[in-house]
Amino acid sequence: MALANPVRGAQAYVFVPAQRAFLRLVPDLRVPAGQQIRPLAFIKLMAIVLSIGTALLLFINIMLTQDAFTLSQLERQAADVSAQEEAITQEAARISSPTILAQRATQLGMKTGEAPAFIDLGSETILGAPDMNVKK
Repeated sequence: MALANPVRGAQAYVFVPAQRAFLRLVPDLRVPAGQQIRPLAFIKLMAIVLSIGTALLLFINIMLTQDAFTLSQLERQAADVSAQEEAITQEAARISSPTILAQRATQLGMKTGEAPAFIDLGSETILGAPDMNVKK
């Protein structure tokens, strides 16, 4: 009888006998009769962990509250600066209005030009008659 043809691409499997796991004895953890387990160490550990956790939460809460107060103070300062900027902008617009500029020029002794004259640079002539009779 002929054996079946091997499947192409199949790899030879090598079976290795299993090694025994290394085992060791564990001491008996049962409490002997007549004795009680004292959970005092565990209770102390949990109390310390809870105390530290509570203190950290309190510290974080205080820091967040302080940051909130700082943020509100900075927002108030920003609003004040914005109001000052708006007031300065309005004052500059008022001062630079044509009516105020004309009044200030009059106070400084400036006169308005009645009849302007123009110079034609191509022909080098003066167009128009300038008013030379300025009242002082």
